Parts: sequence; C-alpha cells; structure tokens
Amino acid sequence: MRLKVQEIVRSKTFKMLSTNRREQIKSHLQYVWQETGVVDGQHFLDILPSGLQEDVLRELCLEMLKKVYVFKRFDEQILKEICDHLKPVLYAKGHCIVRKDERIKAMFFIIGGTVLFTVTARDSYFGAEEYRDGEFWGEEIAISCLHPQWNWEPMSNGKVRAATEVQAFALELDDLNKALEKIKKLPNLYSLQWKTKNARIIQISWHRYKKKKKELQITLNVEENSLQFSKSKPKLLLEQLV
Repeated sequence: MRLKVQEIVRSKTFKMLSTNRREQIKSHLQYVWQETGVVDGQHFLDILPSGLQEDVLRELCLEMLKKVYVFKRFDEQILKEICDHLKPVLYAKGHCIVRKDERIKAMFFIIGGTVLFTVTARDSYFGAEEYRDGEFWGEEIAISCLHPQWNWEPMSNGKVRAATEVQAFALELDDLNKALEKIKKLPNLYSLQWKTKNARIIQISWHRYKKKKKELQITLNVEENSLQFSKSKPKLLLEQLV
C-alpha cells in the first residue's frame, strides 16, 4: 500500500492539487485498500467517488478550459459540466497520439510532459510546434461540435506525438456533445442571448483556424518550392555549361 501511495503522491497530477484535496484522496485510497487490497497508482482518479472526482477534474482543468477561445464566454457552470467529461490519459515517450490526415477525435489538455506537432509535405520535414504543461491541442473539434450544420470533420494536417512521457486529459467529441446536450436542457444557460453571443465566438474561432491553416499552407508551399528549386539548380547549371 505504501508504495502505491508514494507512486500517486509523486505524480504530477497529485502535486497540482490543493492540500485539502490531497488529504481527501489519501483517505479514500486507504479505505479502498482496506476493502479490496488493490490500488491502481496510474489510474487512481477512476476509483474516486464521483463527487471527489468532479472536484479534482475541476481543480486541475477548469482554468485550462477558460483558455480555449471557443469557450471564452461560457459561464463557469457550463465549463464545469464540460470538465466532468474529461478523461485522464497517459502516453509513453514516442507514442503517436494522432497521425497526419487522421480525423481529430479529441482535445488534449496537457498537465505534464511535452507534445510535439510536426508538419511534413511529400515526406519532407517543414516545422514543429511544442505543447507543454497548461496548454492544449485539438480546438477544431470544439468548433465542429458547436457548429454541427457545417458538417465538418476536422482532420490533422500533421502528426501529434509524445516527445516525453505525457500526462493529459482528453475531451472526446462524443463527450463534448453529451455535455452540450445536457446544457441545452438548462433554460437559464441555453438562452437566445447565450446562443447569439457564442455563435459570434465560434465564427471568430473558425476564421482564426482557417487563417492559421492558410498561413501554414503558404509556408509549406514556399518551403516546397524552395526545396524543388534547390534540387533543380544543379541541373540548370549543368544545362548552362553545356
């Protein structure tokens, strides 16, 4: 039991919690150990009571959700509902989380480690972007989920992999849909004013996404043209000499 508790106490997830929350978790783990004789150090959140689990998720991820542009003007009650649908994930170093041209099925909120997003064209490497603690990747699913009439399935234009061991929380598309469906049943939250206000945010987010994708494509085209020119330059020089 002591080794399992030490494993949990050393985890990045546990260290980010308040003292009171950590004591609550320790107390419950001791109870679980006495009752079952088994404590899973890597998935300790799964064995917590639903109320305590919700408190932990909100304490760890609520502020990160507020950084998502699509969620900027969501009331805190809505963000808490979304928080409750987050799932802890752990990736070993080098693990491929999302492949290029693969459908994006989840947003990832990183609480430990580094995620690397690399972009290539015709098997040539052109750039990379790192996502670290407190950052997130995959905002496109929120845009598509909040605007279903577009009938748009976001695809990854690069590969997402764990550059180190990564601890994160995943918000899957189906779970986001469930959270929003539940919100729609609350008249005080899902009002015409709420829908109008957030429709503007979604439109802005969509244009930001399209602009970023266009800028990336321009960069790729420039790099690819440069690469093609570099390859053809010796041939041109040889033709001039002849």
